[in-house]
Amino acid sequence: MMRNPKDQLVSWHNMTSKFPVRPSDPEFQKAFPLDWKEFFEAAISGVQYFGNKDGEYYLDHLLTWHEHRNDENVLFVVYEDMKKDPAKQIKRIADFLEVEISKEDILKVAEATSFQTMKKDTNSILKDMNFFRKGQVGDWKNHFTVAQSERIDSMVKEKLAGTNITFTYELSKSLHLNCFTTRVAELQNKI
Repeated sequence: MMRNPKDQLVSWHNMTSKFPVRPSDPEFQKAFPLDWKEFFEAAISGVQYFGNKDGEYYLDHLLTWHEHRNDENVLFVVYEDMKKDPAKQIKRIADFLEVEISKEDILKVAEATSFQTMKKDTNSILKDMNFFRKGQVGDWKNHFTVAQSERIDSMVKEKLAGTNITFTYELSKSLHLNCFTTRVAELQNKI
């Protein structure tokens, strides 16, 4: 699952700041500070070691998978595309897995995997962590300074030059405001 790097960073900050046990180890505190500005710097400088190699940032992680984008066992799934059109993306995943799926089942999967359903039905540990916080595209604008946004834009331009990786940084407000049940008819027509 690939997500735009600005929302990914906000989500990552929220998740790591809510770990049930925050180790007192100074290296952990340096890599995952609670303060947003410090966290931003730690993340883009490559000192966060969960999911990345030492010295690498999220964009480097994406590049390692981009090399395999045409492998027969790799499918790039984009978070923002799932938010825009879950039915289309579920059908795409099913096709990739060579699984027959009916329109009815696509809608059931879309409802069961919607952000609202997963947030409501999650276990107590993830609820305590506020793991499913907002699930929005574009919330980064409530956290980033202009300078931070420009730094990410510059890093994206530099690191992802020559790739076909692009990002969606915001969706229309109607997609955020409509819950799944109000979009069922729309989704059925798209399948």
